[in-house]
Amino acid sequence: MKNEILIHLGEQGWLATFVGPQAPEIIDLFGTDTLPTPYTASTTLATVIAEIQAKNPDAVVRHWNDRRAA
Repeated sequence: MKNEILIHLGEQGWLATFVGPQAPEIIDLFGTDTLPTPYTASTTLATVIAEIQAKNPDAVVRHWNDRRAA
């Protein structure tokens, strides 16, 4: 299974949920698989995905509801 980062909008801005082999490490480090990003709700989804993908080239980054992902 490939690492995935699922992006979704929370009350305070964009959130990233980690899925796949990296998830246990994220949970061990932060106590959750979902972390806030530095992006506010005024940032477009496309920008958030592009920025997070650039920082995580080995992961699939997609919107939470995008069922087309690998």
